[in-house]
Amino acid sequence: MTNSNITTITQKVLELPEVYQPIFGHAEYTATASRECEDRLAQIIKVYRALSKSLDRPLRILDIGCAQGYFSLNLAKAGATVLGVDYLERNIELCRALADENPSFNIRFELARAETIIESLQEDEFDLVLGLSVFHHIIYEKGIPFTSKLLNQVAEKSKVSIFEFALKSEPLYWGNAQPEDPRSLLDGFPFTHELSKHHTHLCEIERPLYVASKKYWVLDGLAGKFDHWSDSPHALEQGAHGGTRRYFFAEDTLVKLFRVPNESHKSNFTELANESAILDKLPNSLRPPRIITFGQHETEAWLVRTLIPGILLLDIIKENIPIDATKVLRSILKQTEDLERLGYYHNDIRTWNILITPEDDALLIDYGAICDTPQDCTWPDNIYLSIFILLKEISSQDISPPTPIRPPNISPYNLPPPFNHWAAQLWQRPLEQWSFSLMAKALDAPASGKADIIESPPQLWEQKMESAIKLILNHEHESRATTKKEILSIEERLTQQQAHSFELLKDELSLQRAELRKVSDLAVTNANRLDNIRGDIKQDISGEFQSLRDILTNVASTSFNADALRSSLSELNELKKALTEKYAELDIRYNTLNELFELKKALTEKDAEAHSWRQRTYLAEKKSLDLVQSTSWKITAPVRHVSLALSNFPRNRTINRLIISPTKRAFRPVILGALYYSRRHPRLRNALGRLLRLVPALHKKVIRMEQTPLTPIQPPIIYPVKMSARARQIYLDLDNAINKEQKGRQQ
Repeated sequence: MTNSNITTITQKVLELPEVYQPIFGHAEYTATASRECEDRLAQIIKVYRALSKSLDRPLRILDIGCAQGYFSLNLAKAGATVLGVDYLERNIELCRALADENPSFNIRFELARAETIIESLQEDEFDLVLGLSVFHHIIYEKGIPFTSKLLNQVAEKSKVSIFEFALKSEPLYWGNAQPEDPRSLLDGFPFTHELSKHHTHLCEIERPLYVASKKYWVLDGLAGKFDHWSDSPHALEQGAHGGTRRYFFAEDTLVKLFRVPNESHKSNFTELANESAILDKLPNSLRPPRIITFGQHETEAWLVRTLIPGILLLDIIKENIPIDATKVLRSILKQTEDLERLGYYHNDIRTWNILITPEDDALLIDYGAICDTPQDCTWPDNIYLSIFILLKEISSQDISPPTPIRPPNISPYNLPPPFNHWAAQLWQRPLEQWSFSLMAKALDAPASGKADIIESPPQLWEQKMESAIKLILNHEHESRATTKKEILSIEERLTQQQAHSFELLKDELSLQRAELRKVSDLAVTNANRLDNIRGDIKQDISGEFQSLRDILTNVASTSFNADALRSSLSELNELKKALTEKYAELDIRYNTLNELFELKKALTEKDAEAHSWRQRTYLAEKKSLDLVQSTSWKITAPVRHVSLALSNFPRNRTINRLIISPTKRAFRPVILGALYYSRRHPRLRNALGRLLRLVPALHKKVIRMEQTPLTPIQPPIIYPVKMSARARQIYLDLDNAINKEQKGRQQ
């Protein structure tokens, strides 16, 4: 890197309004950067490598709001083809200079606004799009709907995106304009995963960093394309989980991504954690899928495993496809028997948790429902009675929604043969003897051993009570369905009314805008008219003066009556006076209009200047508060107190000889030793430099002490960026002269 390159970079860094990011390839500016970026870069590189591995090639990346190009250049270094975009010209000039320092990078930078570049995106033009702490400015200027529309365009036209969003709780001018939940901005991205949270230099509130996609999942350094997705595991879920669960399906992979927005959804954590733990313990006879990855953090849990091909038994029954109920029951009892032998039980044996494979086998799924307690997850609580209800649904191919409870088909008397005889055998046994092993043996027992169904009054009562409850539940479901339809109808009407009201409001706003345009056009027309009138008046006055001169010429050449002449002169004077007054009045009105335009322009500039100073004041107050609350300020408190006490202490030679001088002599070697040690450790030296600059007087003394250390002085580290323009030029001239002399000696 040549000295001219260093000078160019230094000059462009000095011209920046803010060194927001570390400057790529120039560690000397790291200490002056407003915000650290290494933590976010680690997450972004992890996503980059996962997606690059999935696509089996380097990625094409768009960095929206690239600032000083830190992320763009690091991704280019990793092998990506990068386009960095920023609306600030000085940022782009620096980025291009840094790109020139690295000619092997496939990177370019453009000056453009985020809205413009997003609206011009082409389908699959970029694999990865970055938008870090950019969109809160657009939300503040143009609103949430406009910004959501932009993000939806990104979702449609890119593979994967990474966003960092400001929060509504931030105590800054844009805070109130932000949405309550930043995830709502990403509704166009089915897959949305919070990677991490990061502090900013503006306040202590952490901003979330999301990876989002409409086509790919990205978790734990892995990525893959999904074919379809759902926020419901089956047709009868009916919003039981509040939309906090999402399932992504690929050819051979199933991805579960569960959110935990509050305490009421803690089961999302426990269910996936339980599934991850139990899959490692199940024998191969149960054909468990293979875990690919599992993880969780404060607000999310996720699990990726191999996908077992097949169709849910619930969907087969809904489609009225014939099934072999005996074969399904035998297969389920065999699996529950194997689990029972291991000390495990499936607490949610339902038609939506049974998968019919292409080989026509029935497999129990929902492995998170496997536990060591023989109890059903809901009514009827008894895990064996739940099998009777399942059998009734399979044999009748009639499944009712499980709300408020499942139909109470728990006795043998409503089951068709041969299942009624099978159930009767179990009912003749004490409940403590029931087991899945007993159920499986009873199902395989010969026909001669089947228990007879003898209808008695108590049995008839049970049968009729179950039928009555079934009718009540059906009526309840029908009522709910009717109510739901009515609610949907009301919501549709409300939506139509809202749309109509919105159209009316839109029309009214359009009319108001049209009126404002008319007023504006009228003001411009009036101004033009004033100019025209002013010109006409000038012409009229010039004409009148010319007439006056003509009259005077005629008077000089012709004899008139003196009285008639005086009368004509008087009339002309009156006319001149009237025209002069009219001209003065119009001139005043014209000047007033100009003053109003100038005043409006000045007010706009002052408002912008006031906003800038408000932001600078906030940052200055924050830095002062951070300084006072910092550990370094607290550590140096004793030094400041002693210094203050000594400055207030009366000065005389005796005190100086007995106290001050010995103290300085004692501390001087310690301080010089620390300075010498810091020279060999640049990071420590930078930290000490920043700390000492907070106390200018102490800083100057340390610099003077450093000139006479106890050990040989190492060549100092010189930072041209910290010099004045004249000093920097002198330094560069001397450096060039020394280099030339050394080259001459070598030759």
